[in-house]
Amino acid sequence: MGTASAVGSYAGFQKSLVKKVRELGYLVVFRSEYNTSQKFPIEGYQTSYSGSNAIRIKYCKELGVHIHRDVMAAENMVDILAAEILGLKRPNFLDKTVSQTVKK
Repeated sequence: MGTASAVGSYAGFQKSLVKKVRELGYLVVFRSEYNTSQKFPIEGYQTSYSGSNAIRIKYCKELGVHIHRDVMAAENMVDILAAEILGLKRPNFLDKTVSQTVKK
């Protein structure tokens, strides 16, 4: 999950969901969503909004691929968690502390 929200009805839903999931014995992890809906998974290429549904659909010109921003964010967040579980650091293209350069 992204950072815990403190605004509106989503905050109440999130709090209830986290409580219930933890009661069921699942681990809940909060991590920064930095760049997860901006960078193409694994490759780290910058994406841009595209098409008639430009709010949700992103385009990676380097790969010629359209992708839903929420799917892209979910894939990137899984990669962040997998790296952490394996004792690795967050992927560079999703790390605020690493200088962001465009891949060629």
